[in-house]
Amino acid sequence: MPPPDLDDLTLRRAVLRDPAACRALVERYQGLVFAVAARVLGAGSPDVADVAQEAFLKMFAALDRFDPRGPARFPTWLATIATRVAIDHARRRRTVIPLDAIRDSARAVGGDPGEALDDDRRRARLSAAMAALGPDQRAAMLLRAEHDLPYEDIATALGIEVGTVRSRLARAKAALREAVGERDEAEVTHDRR
Repeated sequence: MPPPDLDDLTLRRAVLRDPAACRALVERYQGLVFAVAARVLGAGSPDVADVAQEAFLKMFAALDRFDPRGPARFPTWLATIATRVAIDHARRRRTVIPLDAIRDSARAVGGDPGEALDDDRRRARLSAAMAALGPDQRAAMLLRAEHDLPYEDIATALGIEVGTVRSRLARAKAALREAVGERDEAEVTHDRR
């Protein structure tokens, strides 16, 4: 469950650099920021903490420009910052995510052991295919599949046009389908228009 939105008083105090308000803000949203960084860079990346810290520094530098009555909720605004920082970091470092650093989804429990093994193999192929995507496609796919954001919010988060979101998602889905096989399409697309 996502953390509740930041209340106006805490936000105003954080803008004024009140230490308790700033600490409360970080504590409330650190899980979100670390999750975004880990999803873009890969869970095993040693750079996740650095990217999360940079995202918070950028957030504090821009905090006085956040409008709580504007179109974006605070968690979406912060996730946008974290996503951009992680993508920029991946581009600078030309990050390649090692396959052993990718965590599989929850393992199949019970049932036929052969089916569980097939499920594990499909998840491993999907994880490897996600890792092979470029950071731009991976970020768009993760914002859609993991956070179920509409195309417009993804466009805002990544600072691109909705048409670009659609094309990145289409290319990412095609690459994932090819990597895991057509029969796994429902698992790959996870598209709930």
